[in-house]
Amino acid sequence: MGAGVGAGGGGLAHTAAPTVYGFALDLACLVFARRFLSRGQRGWASYCLVAVAADLATSATAAVTHDFRWLLLGGAITWTWAWIITAQLITEDPASDHSS
Repeated sequence: MGAGVGAGGGGLAHTAAPTVYGFALDLACLVFARRFLSRGQRGWASYCLVAVAADLATSATAAVTHDFRWLLLGGAITWTWAWIITAQLITEDPASDHSS
């Protein structure tokens, strides 16, 4: 038959992209958790931390079970988090100081 063909650059990027953006979203969750904690908004900070934990748990479940529908669930959790946090920040009064 012939020599096997290895993955090209595009294939490697396609394979790595979900991991990269998954870690980026988790990092964003942690950055916002710290922001909310510094402003005394414990509920929002907790929501950020729960989103990270849920995403990591679904990713680990997907890896162990080889059922990558779990990755879709983790993605849905973190993208929903991103939407809700964005909506909250847009409606937040910028003049208010929650750190006191």
